[in-house]
Amino acid sequence: MTSGMIEKRDLKILAWAIGVLIGTVSLITLFMVWAVTTVPCSYDTEYATKKVENYLNDKGLNIDNLILTQEQLSSCQVSFVYKNSGNEYKIFVIDDFVRGAKITGELGELNEL
Repeated sequence: MTSGMIEKRDLKILAWAIGVLIGTVSLITLFMVWAVTTVPCSYDTEYATKKVENYLNDKGLNIDNLILTQEQLSSCQVSFVYKNSGNEYKIFVIDDFVRGAKITGELGELNEL
């Protein structure tokens, strides 16, 4: 064999290695798709409610003004309305795949109360 030629045995090893790499990447991709689409939310309604109540307590706001408006655990979202002085502020708890339960919504306006 000359130094510039590749033997059939080397090509078979290379083809096998590429096949193993492709198979491994495919399995990892399938697992990630399965995890994102079938794993339930990382929290329940009780946890979401407690998380929002703790947030309101930290801001010095009355938790009695908090109303649960919608539970959509199939899409990992729980919705609340906070009523204060005739105004309503929407608060959502969503499932962030990386960080878990996250509070979002009209928080900037709530911080001004």
